[in-house]
Amino acid sequence: MREKLSTYPSESQNKKLKIFLSTLSKVTDSTIRADLFEIEAIETGGSIQSPEQSGWPSTHVFEINLHGLFMTGTTMREAMMKWERTARRCLLGETEGVLA
Repeated sequence: MREKLSTYPSESQNKKLKIFLSTLSKVTDSTIRADLFEIEAIETGGSIQSPEQSGWPSTHVFEINLHGLFMTGTTMREAMMKWERTARRCLLGETEGVLA
Protein backbone atom coordinates (compact mmCIF):
# COMPACT_ATOMS: atom_id res chain seq x y z
CA MET A 1 0.00 0.00 0.00
CA ARG A 2 1.50 3.36 -1.04
CA GLU A 3 0.41 6.51 0.72
CA LYS A 4 0.72 10.17 0.03
CA LEU A 5 2.32 12.25 2.73
CA SER A 6 -0.41 14.11 4.60
CA THR A 7 1.63 17.11 5.74
CA TYR A 8 5.22 18.25 5.59
CA PRO A 9 7.33 19.17 8.62
CA SER A 10 7.65 22.89 9.35
CA GLU A 11 11.06 24.51 9.83
CA SER A 12 10.61 24.39 13.61
CA GLN A 13 9.84 20.67 13.41
CA ASN A 14 12.94 19.99 11.31
CA LYS A 15 15.38 20.46 14.19
CA LYS A 16 13.49 18.04 16.45
CA LEU A 17 13.05 15.67 13.53
CA LYS A 18 16.80 15.63 12.83
CA ILE A 19 17.55 14.85 16.48
CA PHE A 20 14.99 12.03 16.52
CA LEU A 21 16.32 10.52 13.28
CA SER A 22 19.87 10.73 14.61
CA THR A 23 18.80 8.83 17.72
CA LEU A 24 16.99 6.20 15.63
CA SER A 25 20.06 5.64 13.47
CA LYS A 26 21.99 4.48 16.54
CA VAL A 27 19.45 1.81 17.54
CA THR A 28 18.95 -1.49 15.72
CA ASP A 29 16.72 -3.39 18.16
CA SER A 30 13.12 -3.11 16.87
CA THR A 31 11.60 -3.22 20.37
CA ILE A 32 13.74 -0.31 21.53
CA ARG A 33 12.99 1.58 18.30
CA ALA A 34 9.25 1.11 18.91
CA ASP A 35 9.73 2.47 22.44
CA LEU A 36 11.57 5.49 21.03
CA PHE A 37 8.68 6.18 18.65
CA GLU A 38 6.20 6.00 21.53
CA ILE A 39 8.29 8.32 23.72
CA GLU A 40 8.64 10.78 20.84
CA ALA A 41 4.88 10.72 20.30
CA ILE A 42 4.28 11.53 23.96
CA GLU A 43 6.88 14.30 24.04
CA THR A 44 5.87 16.00 20.79
CA GLY A 45 2.10 15.55 20.74
CA GLY A 46 2.20 12.90 18.03
CA SER A 47 0.32 9.64 18.06
CA ILE A 48 0.80 5.95 17.47
CA GLN A 49 -2.22 3.74 17.00
CA SER A 50 -2.25 -0.02 16.76
CA PRO A 51 -5.13 -2.20 15.60
CA GLU A 52 -5.29 -3.80 19.06
CA GLN A 53 -6.11 -0.58 20.92
CA SER A 54 -9.63 -0.81 22.22
CA GLY A 55 -11.94 2.15 22.28
CA TRP A 56 -10.56 3.70 19.07
CA PRO A 57 -11.86 3.27 15.54
CA SER A 58 -9.40 0.90 13.92
CA THR A 59 -8.12 0.90 10.37
CA HIS A 60 -6.53 -2.53 10.97
CA VAL A 61 -3.10 -1.01 10.42
CA PHE A 62 -0.49 0.63 12.63
CA GLU A 63 -0.54 4.42 12.33
CA ILE A 64 2.35 6.77 13.18
CA ASN A 65 1.82 10.53 13.24
CA LEU A 66 4.98 12.38 14.31
CA HIS A 67 6.51 15.72 13.38
CA GLY A 68 3.82 16.40 10.82
CA LEU A 69 4.31 13.09 9.02
CA PHE A 70 1.69 10.34 8.91
CA MET A 71 2.41 6.77 7.83
CA THR A 72 0.73 3.39 8.19
CA GLY A 73 1.91 -0.19 8.00
CA THR A 74 0.52 -3.67 8.44
CA THR A 75 3.04 -4.14 11.27
CA MET A 76 4.61 -1.65 13.66
CA ARG A 77 8.00 -2.38 12.09
CA GLU A 78 6.70 -1.60 8.60
CA ALA A 79 5.06 1.64 9.77
CA MET A 80 8.29 2.72 11.51
CA MET A 81 10.40 1.94 8.43
CA LYS A 82 8.03 3.83 6.12
CA TRP A 83 7.85 6.80 8.50
CA GLU A 84 11.63 6.99 8.88
CA ARG A 85 12.26 6.69 5.13
CA THR A 86 9.76 9.45 4.40
CA ALA A 87 11.14 11.70 7.16
CA ARG A 88 14.66 11.36 5.77
CA ARG A 89 13.44 12.19 2.26
CA CYS A 90 11.65 15.28 3.54
CA LEU A 91 14.81 16.51 5.25
CA LEU A 92 16.70 16.04 1.99
CA GLY A 93 14.19 18.34 0.31
CA GLU A 94 12.36 15.65 -1.62
CA THR A 95 8.94 16.91 -0.58
CA GLU A 96 7.24 17.18 -3.95
CA GLY A 97 4.93 14.19 -4.32
CA VAL A 98 6.64 12.15 -1.61
CA LEU A 99 5.26 8.63 -1.46
CA ALA A 100 6.09 6.04 1.19
